[in-house]
Amino acid sequence: MPALDVAHWLDRGLTLAAKVPTLGSVAVYLAMRFKLPARVVTLAKARNFLLAHAESKARALTVRSLPYVLNLDTLNVCNLACPFCATGTGQLARKPSRFPLADAKALVDKVREHVLVARFHNWGEPFLNRDIFDLIAHARRAGLYHHGELEPERRGRWSWPTR
Repeated sequence: MPALDVAHWLDRGLTLAAKVPTLGSVAVYLAMRFKLPARVVTLAKARNFLLAHAESKARALTVRSLPYVLNLDTLNVCNLACPFCATGTGQLARKPSRFPLADAKALVDKVREHVLVARFHNWGEPFLNRDIFDLIAHARRAGLYHHGELEPERRGRWSWPTR
């Protein structure tokens, strides 16, 4: 299941559970275990998810919850020219760069206790980054889910050139 679908399901499907306080974190934990790999879901992550939704519903100005989805743009380069994309049309005034693998791994390690889903794309094509599979493997070992979890033999041959 793609990470976008998982994040959508978490936001839409479990929002109902978050609105029903009698269900509690154990019920949400069990529902998450049904959709996500067992290595990803912990009771602490389910509690954080519930707290985030309760604070959102209450429109809290100060929150105690932590993000449960990590969006990390690992590369701001793309080989396409999609008309709706600021990267593809050259509208971004940024020089092409890649987020260093060591920094990305450190960030994953820092958020591993509360993040369920990691997205390593935004304004670039992540599979042009030669380190993306190492980062996905690290996130997987850290207990995060990512839609790029492919077996080594299914990996693409694309790579962002080094300088």
